[in-house]
Amino acid sequence: MSSADRSQGFTLLEALIALAVVAIAMTAILHSIAAGATHAAKLQERRFAAWVAQNRLAELRLSRQWPPVQQITGETRMANDAWTWRQTVSQTQAPGIRRVDIDVWRSGADTASTSPTRLSGFLLTPNAQAGPSP
Repeated sequence: MSSADRSQGFTLLEALIALAVVAIAMTAILHSIAAGATHAAKLQERRFAAWVAQNRLAELRLSRQWPPVQQITGETRMANDAWTWRQTVSQTQAPGIRRVDIDVWRSGADTASTSPTRLSGFLLTPNAQAGPSP
């Protein structure tokens, strides 16, 4: 076989090796795309959970009532989904201030495998003075 005949194309072995390299590269690219989509979905879920917690804390602040030291659980809807929240009100060392921790997770989610989103805030007694005016 002359050298002119050998340079006209790839051998079967070369074509198979090139195909294997392309297949491995495509698998890695698809895995990367799937991981990115999963990560984006988890970020969106945490963002909605944070909004639920912020709304719950805002409701407490706007009610202008002094919440008792206790733990309560409730459910709300946001973004066409049900969310469960757990509100824990605790005493602080400063009189007239209470700490509120709000944990939120998607309703029906396995709480053992899903870490809830937590928001902490503080509430003043409703009759607390705002401080001296300038």
